[in-house]
Amino acid sequence: PISDKLDLKEEEGEYINNFKIVGDGTYLIGAGEGLFKVVTDKGEVKSEIKSEDYIDSIAVTTDGRVIACSYGKDGTYYAEIDVKNAKMGSKIEGLSGEKGTSMSYTLMDGAASFPLLLKDSKSYYTYDFEADKITKILDWMDAGIPGDSVNAAVPLDDGRIFCAYDKFDSKSAA
Repeated sequence: PISDKLDLKEEEGEYINNFKIVGDGTYLIGAGEGLFKVVTDKGEVKSEIKSEDYIDSIAVTTDGRVIACSYGKDGTYYAEIDVKNAKMGSKIEGLSGEKGTSMSYTLMDGAASFPLLLKDSKSYYTYDFEADKITKILDWMDAGIPGDSVNAAVPLDDGRIFCAYDKFDSKSAA
């Protein structure tokens, strides 16, 4: 298994908690709260990326950028991960909000004409890197969906949105 090739140090809190295909036969594997391993399609570790902060989630944009949602002393923020140079990039100000605020977006991979997707308990959003702006795509309640229960949502090329969520009766729906 890949976990054997990663040489994870369990005693130091290393474990697999994220996984993304980031292009050209390269994978980014979360190996703990602030550690990622860049791995080839052969399972060889090319490099490691460390963050001082806790990394909650990662997403890949439609143009191949990797974005991380992190939490540190200044609250929740979003930053690009520079996979090629094995380092954390700077904060994305339009996503990160004011210092000390607690943004609660869940990152989702970009799809269709939306470079990066985000959700919270109220709405589904896209982020425009050029304009440095978040735009609401839909309000969950207007769609009759309990936003807290949304597990995944993907915009389709025809404008519809495929959404998987847990219903109140403990069954899943799509």
